[in-house]
Amino acid sequence: MELQPENKPRDFLIGITEASAKNAIEEFYPSLKIETIHEQQEGMSNYVFFVNDKLAFRFARDRESGENLKREMDTLPFLKEHLTARVPDYIYRGVVPNTNVPFGGYELISGAQFEPTLSAIPKTEKNLWGKNFGKFLTQLHTIDLEIPKKLGVPEVDLRARYSDWLANAREYIYPLFAKKFPQQEDDIKRFTESSFRWYLDGDHFNYKPSLLHGDIDGQHIFWDTDSEDVSGVIDWGGIHIGDPDYDLWRVRQMWGEEFFDEAFNVMPETFQRSELNEKLEFFYTGQLVKRMVRAISQNKPDQEIDWRIGNLLENATKKR
Repeated sequence: MELQPENKPRDFLIGITEASAKNAIEEFYPSLKIETIHEQQEGMSNYVFFVNDKLAFRFARDRESGENLKREMDTLPFLKEHLTARVPDYIYRGVVPNTNVPFGGYELISGAQFEPTLSAIPKTEKNLWGKNFGKFLTQLHTIDLEIPKKLGVPEVDLRARYSDWLANAREYIYPLFAKKFPQQEDDIKRFTESSFRWYLDGDHFNYKPSLLHGDIDGQHIFWDTDSEDVSGVIDWGGIHIGDPDYDLWRVRQMWGEEFFDEAFNVMPETFQRSELNEKLEFFYTGQLVKRMVRAISQNKPDQEIDWRIGNLLENATKKR
């Protein structure tokens, strides 16, 4: 079974430093006076640099990430017309010299980062945040798909995706457990097989396709603490068309049942709540499997692989 692109060893085209990022920006925009530049983070797909503490520049790390970044920059002008929350406005676009690696820059979006802010507020405010976040997702998931499709936003075949991930688990995860943790090999096999078969053989594919962010995370969401509403959402490289419930699994996993309840209650009803909970738990399990396969196939350090093993074992134990 061939690995999906996100699990293959990365073809890193270039390592972007603060100096090389500055040179690339100045080559395309010589009138932009760069007084300060510092790397904000190095993610799996992009390097991020803050310029003059006013602009964020993202540089793709490889070809696949470059395609995602280009699609994001092409799609967001359409998206900002349909969301009350701000999205990045890429007023700067270019390509790193001597490569096909794209970069883009936008003015920083104001607001408090969702995490750790959410953890520090009272329960009553947290409930309101949940409702307003549910309204944001409703706006996103009810956007007409005609234009996004024309802009090249892909539609994800979840049956094919999770069938591939199960095959990858059999090829990469099971042999690793047989070698390092033989006493737990059968438990992991039973857990993984039963989880994936429950999803793949069940009635989980009759959803109405929607536009998804694809990577809901506390670091990607900004909050206006005065209006207690979403002020902006960034990192749209995972934007795709698919099952709207997929955008919910991180909401429930990261921010808890009460927050999720508030968001869920203002969204169009899709499943019975009990069925939805089990589906979201599967999406979380699938993510653990995906990340573990990626760590093994990309020859990540043993420390990271062992950490991934621990996450999968913990999840399997909870589901018994």
